[in-house]
Amino acid sequence: SLLASAGVLWSCFVVTTIGTPMWNFSMNSYFKSVSKYALAFLPIGGDLPCSIAGSGDAACSCKDISHWIPDFAAGVDPCPWFTFKPFPDCVFYYAFLFAAVILGALLLRSRASWTRLTIDPFKSWPKWLSPFPAALSVREAMAVGATVVMFVAWFCYWRWGYGRFQALDAVHDCWTSDAREVSDKIGQ
Repeated sequence: SLLASAGVLWSCFVVTTIGTPMWNFSMNSYFKSVSKYALAFLPIGGDLPCSIAGSGDAACSCKDISHWIPDFAAGVDPCPWFTFKPFPDCVFYYAFLFAAVILGALLLRSRASWTRLTIDPFKSWPKWLSPFPAALSVREAMAVGATVVMFVAWFCYWRWGYGRFQALDAVHDCWTSDAREVSDKIGQ
């Protein structure tokens, strides 16, 4: 059903904003990390006890989050347990999936006859070489077209819209840098 699909997508989006990218950080450090590249910052779960000033656990303190909280003092103010941080790429990806689910549900319920037509853009190709040997419905063609558009937009975003990679990461690649520092520490 539409509500179940939307609920699953929303759940995946929320998990993505709290728990990624786990391949770059340990879970413990990522849950409380903050990024100025996120679209929003929402601390969740109260204060992390070991980050309160005077606890003696310097490893537990969070990074400077004055980008989101101007009067924040690292090592003095407590860190949140979790932070909800939606990044532009995740918002773009899940918005695309959500739009596809909504459009698919609307077209499925539509009684318009044009949605049931078939097209065969590869009819001149041999059947064994055609990606759609039994032709293609208009709905399938819309799904293929939307996926191609999403990948083109995704490429354009990562190539021209996401400036952090070109400004920091590519210049100080983890494997070519003389410092041999982990690239997440560059520029901090």
